[in-house]
This record gives sequence, structure tokens and C-alpha cells, in this order.
Amino acid sequence: MSKNSKSTANLELVAARFVYAAAAVSTLGDLLETIAAGITVQILEQKANQAGAAALGTAIQEEDVLQMNQQIDYLINELGEIRQFIQL
Repeated sequence: MSKNSKSTANLELVAARFVYAAAAVSTLGDLLETIAAGITVQILEQKANQAGAAALGTAIQEEDVLQMNQQIDYLINELGEIRQFIQL
């Protein structure tokens, strides 16, 4: 294999890694957007059901917040793994 073809193969590998990383980041972004939309819907539903609620903070259940924190932590870990993969 010539030097030029090795260089081309390396560039193709790097390009493929970037495409993979971009798709993963895009997917994670879509997931975060979906979670945010779900939170918004939940808040609006709870506000409608609890028209007399004094504060918006009481409308969100602690369990829901915990689950959202876990999902965000998972996504942060995934982004870290993608970052490590790109640096290989």
C-alpha cells in the first residue's frame, strides 16, 4: 500500500468518525429537546389540574426531577464517551 493510499484511508477513517460523532450528538440533542418538551407538557398539565397552585415549583414531583437528572447524567456520560472515541 502506498503512502498516498494510507493517507487517504486515514482521512476516510477520521471523516467517518466525525460523521458518527455528529450523528450521535445530533441524536442526543434531539433527545434533550424531547425531554424539555415533555417537561413543558407536564408542567402545563399540572398547572391546568392545579389551577390554584401557589408556585410552579410545587407542580413538579420530586421523583420526576430525579428521573430527569438521571437522564441528563446519562447523556453527559454518553457525550464523554463520544469525545473519547473521537480522540482515538
